[in-house]
Amino acid sequence: MIRVLGRVRVEGFGRMMTSQQQAMVAMLGLHGPCGRDHLIDAVWGGRAISDSRFANLLAEIRAAIGRHRLVQNPDGRYELLDVAVDVERFTDLVEPALASSVPALDDPGVQDALDRLELAIGLIDGPILESGRRRFWGWLDDGYHRRYEIEQQVVSAGLRAAVLALGAHQPQRARWACERCLVAVPHDERLVTTLAEIHLVQGRQGAAADLVAGWEQAVRRLGLGEPPSGPRDRLVVGRGATVSEQAAVGQQGAKLRGI
Repeated sequence: MIRVLGRVRVEGFGRMMTSQQQAMVAMLGLHGPCGRDHLIDAVWGGRAISDSRFANLLAEIRAAIGRHRLVQNPDGRYELLDVAVDVERFTDLVEPALASSVPALDDPGVQDALDRLELAIGLIDGPILESGRRRFWGWLDDGYHRRYEIEQQVVSAGLRAAVLALGAHQPQRARWACERCLVAVPHDERLVTTLAEIHLVQGRQGAAADLVAGWEQAVRRLGLGEPPSGPRDRLVVGRGATVSEQAAVGQQGAKLRGI
């Protein structure tokens, strides 16, 4: 299994793999078939690698994951077979729940959609494509677009789960979904706004205020300028409203954000 919904790593093959070996496997798992020069440029930063060193690395990886799982295609590119990537599982789970409009509250598909979303969100264990390692992993910095695509899918899953859970009068499930997705995308304004609304629904005004204040500080610390006012505005709207009014406002706001 290649995990990218958090710290990037390769696991589950019953054999320890070096950082270099994991980097190449993860690269192939995320990008699909790659040629020798592409792999060398990505994993070794373009440094010259001898044919024997490259061949030895391939042999080491095949010994670790199974020879049949790393093949060379007729066009010369290398490809992984029968190696799962957690983000592919995530996509398979969430796409049916995101493909249609929000179902009616009495629709029997609501619980199924919510269950699928929660299974997917449960795969998250850290910021997307995170790695504190630099050697052999520099290619992660070039994967901005891939990271952005995954992050947006995670955000959409969290927001849709929140809408379904709130509609089913299950704010705890809504809160869990947003909190878990914020682990993956910690500075997303929509998730912060929705989680603040959920705190208000539960009468946790202090938690909502702390969440928004912490998010605003993080945005400033990252040098992203002044944080948008959306989350702060939700606190003002929610202050003094009844629980039912807060729930209605939260669901309406979620719909307006296109969840």
